[in-house]
Amino acid sequence: MAADSPPFPTDELLREYLQSQVQPLVAIDRGRVELRKADAVTGRVVLRYSGTCAGCPGLSVTHEQIVVPLLRRAFPAIAEVEASIDGERRASEGPVAPE
Repeated sequence: MAADSPPFPTDELLREYLQSQVQPLVAIDRGRVELRKADAVTGRVVLRYSGTCAGCPGLSVTHEQIVVPLLRRAFPAIAEVEASIDGERRASEGPVAPE
């Protein structure tokens, strides 16, 4: 990681952000999201979706178009956000799109 790169968030900071900013959005439809794993070396974050999120056909849209952009905007050091749902995995990789 370059000296001028933003720091990777701590697990505690990620959990607080998910609880305050993301969980209320998925809770509208009785879903849940929580941090499963974060790796500062690879820049990878794994989220676990449960409740009505597990099995929801709209989860990929929620994950890719809402949750991933929120996390990357708040924490630019995140390179990949993976969704874990009942044994399934979906990854979102690549650079952040310019705004």
